Amino acid sequence: MGSYRRLDVWQPGLSAGLRFFSLSLVHTHLSSKHPLLLDLTPPMDPTRRSFLALSALAPLPWFLPGTASAQSASAVCLLGGLAIGGHDPVAYFTQGRPVQGRNENALMWRGAMWLFSTEESMDHFTRMPRRFAPRYGGYCAMSMAEGKVVDGDPGIWEIDDGRLYLLSSPADHKIWDSDVPGYVAEADEHWPSILNT
Repeated sequence: MGSYRRLDVWQPGLSAGLRFFSLSLVHTHLSSKHPLLLDLTPPMDPTRRSFLALSALAPLPWFLPGTASAQSASAVCLLGGLAIGGHDPVAYFTQGRPVQGRNENALMWRGAMWLFSTEESMDHFTRMPRRFAPRYGGYCAMSMAEGKVVDGDPGIWEIDDGRLYLLSSPADHKIWDSDVPGYVAEADEHWPSILNT
């Protein structure tokens, strides 16, 4: 059984400012089989919302490209204000390629907005988010193995042992492929404590 609710979301615009858009009819699962992943707090006054959103966005690392400061990194890599740049994490497994998600198929998980190309993909993720979410929050797996927090590129990816890994460059991907189990072990030593250093 589900319900629908309008979800207001901030996303950085292509210009210097921010643009505000609304995601309408976001599906939420309310049964015991599906965990509630959306933050359904009631909407607040637009002026207060604008102030809170702008003040909350100021310190986030995704305003600057490249390496994120480990001190300011969030648990999920945000590209353009969206988890893994708005790509559907389930599509890597079902379609074998990155697929851009759609605003009408959105949900919050681990403090980030995730988009999905279909309702079916969103339903799969809702039931098993850790199965489909990229390891290390979508940060570059090779950089994580080196003890660095660098944004992963949704177009440079690999599925190994049933888990999705994003990398930041073709060069990092080549190095990663040379010893995946070894680099996974090294990255696991740094994750997630590296976010708190």
